[in-house]
Amino acid sequence: MDSRAGSWLVLLLAAVGCRASDVPAESPREAVWTSSPAVCPLDHAREYHCEELLPRSHALPAAPPFEACPSSVDGHQGLFSPVPPIALFDSDYTAHTRRRMPPGHSCCYSWCAPVVVKSRQDVPAGARCDADHSMPEEFCVDTLEAGTSRPAPRPFDRCPEALVPPSAAVYSVPPAAPFDAQLTATRRQAGFDACCYAWCSKAPPSASKR
Repeated sequence: MDSRAGSWLVLLLAAVGCRASDVPAESPREAVWTSSPAVCPLDHAREYHCEELLPRSHALPAAPPFEACPSSVDGHQGLFSPVPPIALFDSDYTAHTRRRMPPGHSCCYSWCAPVVVKSRQDVPAGARCDADHSMPEEFCVDTLEAGTSRPAPRPFDRCPEALVPPSAAVYSVPPAAPFDAQLTATRRQAGFDACCYAWCSKAPPSASKR
């Protein structure tokens, strides 16, 4: 190889190296785990997992100013199935949690999970909650970011009109739990952007009403 060819090769490699370094790396949220998009898709709810007192140095830390948090975790649990194997760091929810719990050492992670959405017609005609061996139950979920295929009436149209609550969160899972506008409004007045559901569950004779 003559000297001119060698010089061109060096310049070519240098140019390629410069272009590669100038292109920003893809965000893990966008490139690796589709379970953690910036906005959860239709009929999906965002779930969260927060941890405290995590080690202060990591091979893959979160972006500044949250370097004390790892950029992902794999020991999280959720209410809805399936739960993805990896949960990515959520800077917005971490900042929100730290403001609510000073001095603020939480590291929070989030993902999107499918909600079993039902029609209002799927809600069974249950017994009154004052009947023997029955008890009221309720369940709230964060308002669905992209809305739902079966919306409740406005202004709650990003809430499903009925859903199947997760078994991990309730005593008895109904075929479909109806949207409760009053309970939802009460939760939102308290600062929670939630969709709430209420129904009556059958309890064993030994159980007392709540």
